[in-house]
Order: sequence, then structure tokens, then C-alpha cells
Amino acid sequence: MAAQEPATPANAGDGTTLWSLTREAWTIAPQLLRKLALVLWGVGLAGMAVSVTADVMGWWGNLSFTENLVSEVISSFIALPIALLVINRLSAYQLEVSLRPRQEARMVVARRRTLQAVVGLRRTLSVIRDDVKANTERLVDATQLVQDDLADAVTAAGATANLARLTDTSEWHILEAAIAPVRIGSQHLEVALTELNNSTDITEDIDEFNEHSSALQSSLSQLRRTMDRDHALFAESRVVTVEETTTRKLRNAAINYMKNLLHLIEQCDAVEALLVEVTEPHHDVMP
Repeated sequence: MAAQEPATPANAGDGTTLWSLTREAWTIAPQLLRKLALVLWGVGLAGMAVSVTADVMGWWGNLSFTENLVSEVISSFIALPIALLVINRLSAYQLEVSLRPRQEARMVVARRRTLQAVVGLRRTLSVIRDDVKANTERLVDATQLVQDDLADAVTAAGATANLARLTDTSEWHILEAAIAPVRIGSQHLEVALTELNNSTDITEDIDEFNEHSSALQSSLSQLRRTMDRDHALFAESRVVTVEETTTRKLRNAAINYMKNLLHLIEQCDAVEALLVEVTEPHHDVMP
């Protein structure tokens, strides 16, 4: 993470007024504080009306000290709620500033763990892809017709058996072991980013990460469905015949499976690039 710049009061140098600060303070103030402010303002305004009436009617007489004292009390009823609201806002802002380093640290840790999980998943997918690619190429070459017969029936049967193994439930369990850390890391990172977003505006970063993460999870679900569907085809066709429909289905299934794996690896690369590009918080000033 880059070194943080010290936060500065909102709109510094832009003519921040007490009124604008008070309005902002009122917006975020707890309901109890708002009720207290309204009560104090109500009492103050009522006292002001009585004092003005007393001046007009001449009730004060020689009670100049009492008149000044009442005036000060009425002023405090008006000013005290404003002061409390402003202090509450400044306290909330100070709390945000003090929590931000820890929030950023949690985000960095969650990002690093998610990155490691995504890299691990990509490596696992790459190993499976290489195996699927090799057997797909063997299957395609071996199922070519040469004088109305398969080019190499034994190789075709072996490649089909290997593809059945590569789409088996046990293969998915191996893949699931690499997927689980990505899911957990993504959840932790989303929470860390959301916490950080409460004090800094990184909504676009969160949306971009969620978009890539959701696309990756969706593709993984699609891969599971593809493996379940294609496994039955490969398992039932271990003895490959010259029937064109069967061989075409086998080749298409193998090629489609390989394309799914390639697409997943591309998505892992996109998520990895997003995580490597450290998401720097935008150190916004207090609104």
C-alpha cells in the first residue's frame, strides 16, 4: 500500500461554513441527539419570545443583570445543540480516520490471500487443461477414418478412458479443493472492501471485483455441469466404434471441455490482474 496522505477537513479552502457543517452534522446525528436539539431549540425560541415581550412591556425594570443572564441562557439553548452536532460529526470523522489504517490492512491481507488462492486455482486448471488437451488431440487424430476404419482404435479408446477419468467426480473433488479457498478469500475480501468503503469511496473497485468474482463462480458452476454431462458420454463410449455420430459427439465433448477450461483460466488471469493491481483507497476528505 502506498503511504497515506493526512486527511484534511472537508472543502478546505472552498469556503466551508458553519451552516454547511451543521447541516452535514444533522444528517448523520443519532436520533436521540436530534430530539435533544429540537427540544433545546424549542425552549430557546420560546424563551426568546418571552424576553422580547418583556422588553416591549418594560418588565425588566432595573433588573439589568437578570436580563443579561436570561439572554445568555437563551443563547446557550440555541448554540448548544449546534455545538453538540458539530462535535458529534467531528468525533465520527476522527473515528473513521483512526479505523482506516486497520481497515486497509485487513483489505491488503484479504487481497493477498485471495490472490494466492486464485493463482493456485489457475495452476490446477492448467494441469487439467494440459491433460485434457493431450487426450483431446489423441482422440481427434485416432478417430479419423482411414479406409472406412478408425485410424487407431486402441489410442481412441485410451484417450476416451482418460477423458472419462478427467470428468469424473473424483476429478471435480480435486478441483473443488482449489476452488474453496477462492470462494472463502473472495468473501473475506468483499467484507474488507465494504468496510473500507464506509470511510473511502471505492465503490467502483468493489463493483469491478464483484463482477469478475461472480463471472468466475458462474463459469465454475458451468464447468461442473459440463463434467457431469460429458462423463456419462465418455464412460459409455470407451470402446470407440467407426459410427460417425458417436465419434463426432466424443470429439465435440472433448473440445468443449477444453474450451471451458481455457475460458476459466482466462477469467483467473483477469481476477489475478485485478488483485495484483493493488486497489488503492481514494483518500477522500470529510464531506
